[in-house]
Amino acid sequence: MKNRKELRIKIIGLVLCLLLIIATILLLALICQHPWLLFFVGPPSVYALYRSCFGSSEERKQARERKVAIKAERRQWQNHRFFPISKRGRAAYLILCFEEALKFYYGEDLDCWKWLLGELWKIASTWDIDGWVGRVCNASPETVLEYHSYQDWEEHTKKVGSWCNLSEEEFVSLQQLYHQNKPLFPVIYELYETILDVITLDWGDLEDPNTPSALPAIDAAEKILTEQNIPLPHNQQAMNFLMHHHDKHYGKPFDGIQLSSIL
Repeated sequence: MKNRKELRIKIIGLVLCLLLIIATILLLALICQHPWLLFFVGPPSVYALYRSCFGSSEERKQARERKVAIKAERRQWQNHRFFPISKRGRAAYLILCFEEALKFYYGEDLDCWKWLLGELWKIASTWDIDGWVGRVCNASPETVLEYHSYQDWEEHTKKVGSWCNLSEEEFVSLQQLYHQNKPLFPVIYELYETILDVITLDWGDLEDPNTPSALPAIDAAEKILTEQNIPLPHNQQAMNFLMHHHDKHYGKPFDGIQLSSIL
């Protein structure tokens, strides 16, 4: 999938270059017939030549510096135990961390969290990453608690040209859930955000292989659990599976529900 996208970008770039060459040839032919056009075309051409000789060298320097920074970041994180793990595997681990926090605070009374967990676990099996990000962002405590009602949220999304990824019933249910658990809101919210971060901090057609910039989200989640005396995920079978789910990007889909200790 990623190779197809990169090929599509290269083809578009080639077509644009060919169009630029054709436009240049036509412009030169027109100037030969009407030399007075040189007064209008000359200054922009000189500027373009300057940019190609000097400006582009500066851009190339910046591009080289970016590549050096990316390589340095990769070297910094290459020894991290989750560096070779796929994005699905990393997200699954963070969902297990989220589940450990829920069990620590609520014991076995977790039925009200099962719908949300089901949505989170879809990252393990879906190829519609954009759709998953949209629904999980909309279901986040930050989004749900920002509005007094579903109608307020719906009105806001229309104004900004967006759309609601949740039904009114889902929105109201989440709003009640978050309001009831406000004392624990900081821990729940921060762990929820790490699940999103591990997917979205480096996300898109040109994401860096192994996405090292997303690895701090894992360290942040483990720090939260440790500081709250919440145990880290300890299902050995689930951890063995995740730690062998190697890929530079998302990796093969799998059934995340089988790894859950709640669903």
